[in-house]
Amino acid sequence: VLLAGGLNLLAAGLAWGVARQYPALEDDIHDTGEDSSPLLSSGVLYALIAASGFSAMAFEVIWSRMVRQALWMANPFQAFAQVLSLILLGMAVGAILLALKGLDRRRALRLFGILQLLLAVVCVLGITQLRWDLATLIPGDRTLLYRWISLGTLGGGALLLGMGFPLLAASHARVSERLGGLYAASALGGVLGTLMGGFVLLPLLGSRGGLLVLVSGFAITGGLALLLPRWSDWGRRRVWLLSVVTAPIMLVVTLWVGTEDALDFACDGCTLLWHDDGLEATTAVVRTPRGDPTLYTDGRSITPGALPQRALTPFLFAPVTDRVLSIGFGSGELALMGAQNFPNSQIDCVELDGNMAQTTSFFGTSELFELPNFKLYIDDGRQHMLRSPQRYDVILADTFTHSINTQIYGSGFFAVARS
Repeated sequence: VLLAGGLNLLAAGLAWGVARQYPALEDDIHDTGEDSSPLLSSGVLYALIAASGFSAMAFEVIWSRMVRQALWMANPFQAFAQVLSLILLGMAVGAILLALKGLDRRRALRLFGILQLLLAVVCVLGITQLRWDLATLIPGDRTLLYRWISLGTLGGGALLLGMGFPLLAASHARVSERLGGLYAASALGGVLGTLMGGFVLLPLLGSRGGLLVLVSGFAITGGLALLLPRWSDWGRRRVWLLSVVTAPIMLVVTLWVGTEDALDFACDGCTLLWHDDGLEATTAVVRTPRGDPTLYTDGRSITPGALPQRALTPFLFAPVTDRVLSIGFGSGELALMGAQNFPNSQIDCVELDGNMAQTTSFFGTSELFELPNFKLYIDDGRQHMLRSPQRYDVILADTFTHSINTQIYGSGFFAVARS
């Protein structure tokens, strides 16, 4: 924060110094010789810019979730920073293209439409099962190939998305006068996209459903950008508008039906029993060749191993076990073992994603929710400890997947637990 504040002060000083050296310039609009007749009506252009801002932020929210899943990143801020950096880089690339290529307004609008249609294709490829299927077609390590395909898809999509705003802004006849309004339309669309992506699309539809909504949006905006400037006849325009609206809807319905739940991680001989693309984790239950159900999160097995009795060890050492916090629910086996063997202890359990608790029927732990001494919280373990006014006699940390260990099992985590 101090560094950011210092940079802001530096920028303010530079701007003030430059302003003092140069006299005030007349705010004249000089004729560049370019046709200033509108390609689109102002309302349509501002609507496209708002839609571009909406899709950019919804894309950013959903893509950040997918980056974490594909690259096994436990830290959400790093994933968000990567996607945001690529989108901003795309904006810079778009502006450089305009400067180097000297695109006129019509060509800039046409390129925007093409990029939107390409983004629709990228969003289709972003569906996890399709990326995994593509990795299986290429000889080599499927998991490594899947991660490289994910990197290419996610990075390329973010770059394409960032190029949209400068291209749309350049298609405005008097962009220098209207830049504030263009940014305002984009920002308002972005606010709505953030809310829809984070609070509607991901929680209700999951990553796949959110991507399919974006497919439809990109196809509509791309089609409008390409078709509207070319068709002045209202009858033909209505036909094309109807096509632009119905085509992505048909595509989404086809993909929704055709892209069924499937294994998207290496598990030879396994049968998928249950799958859910949750807000924080993609959770799956598979039946192994031995016939045992196994729980996976983001492609990694988290079912307790040969010694589930380790959950009881803290009860044997702690002088008081009246109130116990178990961080990590998984299949519910460890929490059930503690609640059944120590009925006088209150067992609170905190789990990051609620879809874990929907798998208990596969592991015989559904009765856990009927026990009076058990309560489940859907929350981050460290945040729960910081917020809860409750003191615990025992804290059992059982989030043992390897990508999360480095994030949770640190001195900061144990300092919070101790306090």
